[in-house]
Amino acid sequence: MCEPERSCSINEDIGLGSAFTIAHEIGHNFGMNHDGIGNSCGTKGHEAAKLMAAHITANTNPFSWSACSRDYITSFLEFLKLGDSISGS
Repeated sequence: MCEPERSCSINEDIGLGSAFTIAHEIGHNFGMNHDGIGNSCGTKGHEAAKLMAAHITANTNPFSWSACSRDYITSFLEFLKLGDSISGS
């Protein structure tokens, strides 16, 4: 994403499965990577992949965020807060 404070997603609702896709894409808008890509979530011996899994499998839990996703969004929100304090907003 070019500017984190101006990211967006366009999604079409085609049923319940769309809810997972929309939540997943919104996760990317908040700076989240896929579980298991650049982090340990979803890898063998660690927390199972959750909503930010690159692919849904029998071992994926798409109903919640992983610890890695929570870390990504925390960092993203801290980044935005830091930007506000620098710009005087």
